[in-house]
Amino acid sequence: MSHPAPDPSRPNAPVRATATRHTPAASPARWALCVVLVMVPVVLALCVPLYQRTTPKLAGVPFFFWFQMLMAVAAAIACGTTYLLLFRHESEND
Repeated sequence: MSHPAPDPSRPNAPVRATATRHTPAASPARWALCVVLVMVPVVLALCVPLYQRTTPKLAGVPFFFWFQMLMAVAAAIACGTTYLLLFRHESEND
């Protein structure tokens, strides 16, 4: 990546990049979908009274613990899906 040369006639002037990055903006509907995808597991994990119990158990692990792990996995999947929906067409050459 090359940097623009400073202007010799203005020694204290800030250096400005001349190239601009053109990436298509995602539609508002796609942004809304991504917000919902990420917010659902986060909000569910923050509503402790919903899962403040020990039954049903999964492989001997109380519901309280495995539900939190499930929400962490769901949030990770939602973040990955959000990345794919919003940023998969951006180039890596910034």
